[in-house]
Amino acid sequence: MKIKIIESFLTLYEAKNISRASEKLFITQQGLSHQILTLEKELGATLFDRSKSGSAPTALCHELYPHFKAIFSEHEMLLRTISRRQNEQKVITVGIAQGLSSAIDMGFFQPYQEENPDVTLEIGEWSKPAYMQRLASGLLDLLLVVDKFDAKQPFNCELLTDAVRMYAVMHKTSPLADSDEALPFKLLDGAPVFTWAEENNLREFFDYCCGISRVSPNIRVASSFSLDYVNSMTGDTGIAVMAGPATQRITNPDIHIRKLTLPAPGRLYGCTPSCLKGDKAVADLLEYVKQYYMRK
Repeated sequence: MKIKIIESFLTLYEAKNISRASEKLFITQQGLSHQILTLEKELGATLFDRSKSGSAPTALCHELYPHFKAIFSEHEMLLRTISRRQNEQKVITVGIAQGLSSAIDMGFFQPYQEENPDVTLEIGEWSKPAYMQRLASGLLDLLLVVDKFDAKQPFNCELLTDAVRMYAVMHKTSPLADSDEALPFKLLDGAPVFTWAEENNLREFFDYCCGISRVSPNIRVASSFSLDYVNSMTGDTGIAVMAGPATQRITNPDIHIRKLTLPAPGRLYGCTPSCLKGDKAVADLLEYVKQYYMRK
């Protein structure tokens, strides 16, 4: 049984959708289906019930998941140990909550790497179940996330900034495009909205804002490709909720952008597992990130 097939199994189990899973694995849907079929043939059992709505795990699939997860985690820890011994360098594994890379400037890691050539940064973007498990097992040294874990979680969390912003993006023919002022969040109630997929970290925060403000938008599209919808807009089809860096990549000249007034601050946290307390290299990196956001 190949470790790559185990990774594909875990990714499909967590995504429950072959399209999203194949995107995360950077393989075709056909390639992922072939890997899962190979695993099912090896086990002599069906692991996923396929339908138009997605891939639902079977009872056996649920039973096997924690075992495969443990195998894959042990494999990753082994590779990290070997890599560190071979390179004789400090390796820091940085996790970005899924979707958050569209809201923060990832380029700020480059100066750190130039100033610290003896440190290697391994950066990955993970869904919530994956980064929670990785933090708990020590596979992630640092996680950037718009979230705050409760006191029961074995993580140390430090506030980096409370200025994560969202923007309302619409076609110039929209009635809401008649102003450049910030758009009150309550105006999204009942409005047709294009937003992130449910596993996206920013979507989690958006849903939280909807909950505390009692706003119920009409979610027309939930996708990681909102930019594509915006750039193809030819009329007033709805409001796209996007992060600042993503709005800078809009090429449609007929788009109007308004800052969205949020009912709660968008707080970005840097989280480290408790087991890494006292790790100077990780502490220095976290301090570097904090200073970066203090200067912004």
